[in-house]
Amino acid sequence: MENPLKIQQLYKSLVLEICKKPESLTAISDLPDFQDLAILDHYSSLNSIEKDILLSTFTDTVRRLMDAKEYVDYIAREKALAFFYTWLEELEKIRPFLKLIDEGERHVITGRRYLKKLEAPFRDFIEDLLAEGVATGELAKRPFVLDKYHVMLWLQVQLLYGFWIRDESEARERTDAAVEKSVNFVFDLMSQNLLDSGIDLLTFILKK
Repeated sequence: MENPLKIQQLYKSLVLEICKKPESLTAISDLPDFQDLAILDHYSSLNSIEKDILLSTFTDTVRRLMDAKEYVDYIAREKALAFFYTWLEELEKIRPFLKLIDEGERHVITGRRYLKKLEAPFRDFIEDLLAEGVATGELAKRPFVLDKYHVMLWLQVQLLYGFWIRDESEARERTDAAVEKSVNFVFDLMSQNLLDSGIDLLTFILKK
């Protein structure tokens, strides 16, 4: 097992054992389990370990989606729903750990720091999905707005994560409902609608 992956697993176990986030990276580097792993060569802070742990939930999610035979036949909206439901399943596997490190991470402006490393790969993933939606006509191709669609969906990642981490309903039923409602709302906004039809009509009339 590569050292970074082993460090991540040991870190999760340590947090669960002491029921809180450790004081610092230096403090855990001297613990027996970490001494032979050159932790300071791989990570600069506890937050950098946490970012990699969260990134692994994303990569595992995408891998599962790509391995699912039915996924390729989904429309863009269905693929987005599948992503969020699958990602939340991956998060659920380490929920006790995430609950412990979440204390002090709920920044109103900057969001949760340990989610930051997901933003770039999520953007690549979701832009491919959105491009498919535009190509099939499922999503509207709006000048000056199209390249901001991914921003709405990244905001949705952060909001749904925050909803999920606080959700204590049975089987996280409230989160499942929030995913369905919020994804459908965003895709309704991005889809062809009455406003697009009105703009098309106005453009046609003005060209006469």
